Amino acid sequence: MSLLAIDIGSSTCKALAFGTSGKVLARHSASYAPEFPRPSFAEIDPEMFWKAVCSCCRKISAQLAEPVQAVCLSSHGETFVAVDSAGRPVTRAILNQDSRAVRESSSCEAAIGRERLFQITGLFAHPMYPIPKILWLGFLAVPLNQSCFLFGFHAWVITQRFDEFVELQRGLEFENADQRFLLHLLVDDRGEHLAGCGQFG
Repeated sequence: MSLLAIDIGSSTCKALAFGTSGKVLARHSASYAPEFPRPSFAEIDPEMFWKAVCSCCRKISAQLAEPVQAVCLSSHGETFVAVDSAGRPVTRAILNQDSRAVRESSSCEAAIGRERLFQITGLFAHPMYPIPKILWLGFLAVPLNQSCFLFGFHAWVITQRFDEFVELQRGLEFENADQRFLLHLLVDDRGEHLAGCGQFG
């Protein structure tokens, strides 16, 4: 029996297969290059992530005597991609180090209040989190609407393994919401906290 762990980093996908005793059975990595098309922007074609994951899986599978029984997937939590109702990306993946949404981050803090924001989310406002970037996308670049969904990147990779795209509650993937500046901000209060930041959702 073998287990497979995959870490999708900002420039390298690393994969490791090991047995139940902890012995390493195989390893492989695949690199890709983030793009910085404008100051403060950090993006990548999501297909590059997916191809790197597939490459690692194929290389490791070829070295194993038995099929992998379980997979663990991790990635940088703030990176996300917007997709349509069929699961197709409508934006490039916006990376965690992207800081384009400074103004939107400040607007969230001004509208909600620094202390209240921390009480709601456990975090202080920062442009690396998805909410400010989602606001930026909605007003300046991509007209997000009810047919769009927002995924943390490891969740998007998982959807590529299935034939049908499954719509998630409210078009948001809530796993690790606390890491993405989402905890309670949208779930408990139905987005009312964002009213002062602009029309969202």
